Amino acid sequence: MSDRFRDLELSGRAGRKDAVLLATVASFEAMPDPSKRDLKQFADLFVPLFEAASEEAKRTAAAALSRAPIMPEAASRLILEQPVGIAAPFIVHSSAIDESLLIEAVQKHGVAHARAAARRRSVSPQLLAALSAIAHPAVKRTLSLRGTSAAAAEPGSRTPSAVERQAREEDIRNKLRSIVMRNTPDYADPPTLPARIAPDVESRLIRHVEEGDTIYFATALADALASRFDLAERIMMDVSGAQLAQTLVALGLRYTMIIAALERFFPHLAEGQDGERRSLQLLRSCSFVECVEKVMAWQRADWISRRATHQPVVADSARRDVRADQSPKRNAVQRGVPLRRA
Repeated sequence: MSDRFRDLELSGRAGRKDAVLLATVASFEAMPDPSKRDLKQFADLFVPLFEAASEEAKRTAAAALSRAPIMPEAASRLILEQPVGIAAPFIVHSSAIDESLLIEAVQKHGVAHARAAARRRSVSPQLLAALSAIAHPAVKRTLSLRGTSAAAAEPGSRTPSAVERQAREEDIRNKLRSIVMRNTPDYADPPTLPARIAPDVESRLIRHVEEGDTIYFATALADALASRFDLAERIMMDVSGAQLAQTLVALGLRYTMIIAALERFFPHLAEGQDGERRSLQLLRSCSFVECVEKVMAWQRADWISRRATHQPVVADSARRDVRADQSPKRNAVQRGVPLRRA
């Protein structure tokens, strides 16, 4: 973070304002349990600083505050009022947003904010109703990918009873148990980057770039990396675009397609800086060897996480047998050591 502050200070007065904003956010993040007074002081500082900051600093601040367990209402409202390019990480990941504020933002800003809200980890029936009211295909696709049906929130639909909800939750838990207890040979070896990306996956990536569909692009990217969707989503949530650039370079995609993807999903990279588009500057900073090393490290971390999640469960009887085998008396007998009589 300190390096980023020094970079921002180089740009003069605007950079100093950005640095003050990010320093304020960093100090708020460091508070383990902010009081009401702390929240009010932070809101009083944050609102004017955020309004005067550059778009890049606003994106960084919004992404950092998405991890905060509690937020003052004034700060949350201000971030939700921003364009989705700034507000998206906060909308998707923040657990501190008051639901009424989020629903209000979805109703006011429409499809862009609704698609981000549909990617939240949990969607309440009230939020689902607000998303369904948007009636846009992109929002419906996002909900369908996460297994949430918008029909449940339509007027006149029957609200499931507590017994039905409990039965459905138990069914989901049983399915998860079966997945965890099952050995998964696909995870036996860590994935590697392909020498040449599969033509069908490449065509899917190109199609989703042209359509501007972030969710489907991330799904195709996960297939290209042989990883979980979580890894691809983390790459897409890097608002600087650097992780996406490094990933696409490591996969060996054409530079014209990489630039198109960067400028499609991160519009600020299409802006000019020092007489050149930011996307070109970012791409020029990517070394192929370094990109491959980074992406393979991400793949290994994802693979280790998958193996930890899918370790087979040892039955209680098996555990008892293992403990019996490891008892001192039994081990002594097996080694042929005579036991002393009591």
